[in-house]
Amino acid sequence: MRKFALIFLVFLFFGEYPQVQASQAIGSHRFNLRFNGVNRGQPVTFANRFNPFYQWGRQRVYNSNRRSMLPFAKGPNPVIPVNPWAPTNTVTFTTNRVMFPHTLNVLFLGNNIIGAQDMAAVLSRMSQHGKQRIRAKTYAPQGYTLFNHSVDIHSHTNISTSFPDFKNFTNRIPQHVVVLQEHSRAPVYTPGITLSSAQRLDLVAKAAKTQVAFFLPHVKGDQFYSTPYMYQRAEGSIYGIAKQLNAPVIPAGLAWQLVDARHPEIILRDRYGFLPSQHGAYLNACMMYCALTWQSPLGLSNGGLYQVREREAKILQRTAWEVFVARQGTIPF
Repeated sequence: MRKFALIFLVFLFFGEYPQVQASQAIGSHRFNLRFNGVNRGQPVTFANRFNPFYQWGRQRVYNSNRRSMLPFAKGPNPVIPVNPWAPTNTVTFTTNRVMFPHTLNVLFLGNNIIGAQDMAAVLSRMSQHGKQRIRAKTYAPQGYTLFNHSVDIHSHTNISTSFPDFKNFTNRIPQHVVVLQEHSRAPVYTPGITLSSAQRLDLVAKAAKTQVAFFLPHVKGDQFYSTPYMYQRAEGSIYGIAKQLNAPVIPAGLAWQLVDARHPEIILRDRYGFLPSQHGAYLNACMMYCALTWQSPLGLSNGGLYQVREREAKILQRTAWEVFVARQGTIPF
């Protein structure tokens, strides 16, 4: 032990050792599956005298203004390296490289349409056997509209909820996406209120370093509009609002129309015709899985909805994937 201690002291006082300086934490930003956004969670390259990046390790001598041993582009989120990455050793607990999140944190804000049959838990169970795990949570009081959510402190608190980052103890992981579900008839009769409410929720989401997406559910006609025409008007309104907020739309209602036309034996609504049955909730979960993971749900389990048989599950999975490929309602992580 004395020899090791002596060697260490000699190296410390007389040798020139590399300055290892990890970049500061960049806060709680969402991951990016497409490698073009804010990222976090993987190590930076280690700087030593035998490394081609050794000059970055000595940056405190030559350039004290740099905050990292890697050259980064300027801006509030400097994550784009000027020079290519090198397969070298690593320093833990740093925040520089792109990675796929192990689990996607999803929050559903809506009413009993999106909360029926505990769709969030169904989606979470389905994803356990897929390529990307999802941890979904729902805040959906009965009869709520986006206006109710925009003035509800519980909705704001759920949006601002973050999770510990086990790869970097200085970071917190926010919700990766907040999915907004408006009352099915509100976009038709009160599109202005829907727009202003969505804008307020979008500001809360941006403050929490997350993003919003719109879930377009099935609708039911009334004494003024038939069911197909009601859905067309709701779809046009939601897509117009989403375009103003630069947010994606998940058109689950379109998948419902396809299943109703092709497979009328599959009952998607409950006996009152408003809320989803187990089959309807499973179709909604398949649409959410496609939009969140960009993967086909074909082959996944029924998520605990035991009334959904294997043949019916395959039909719903294929329909969801067909609508996803046709509309490209993807959530840009």
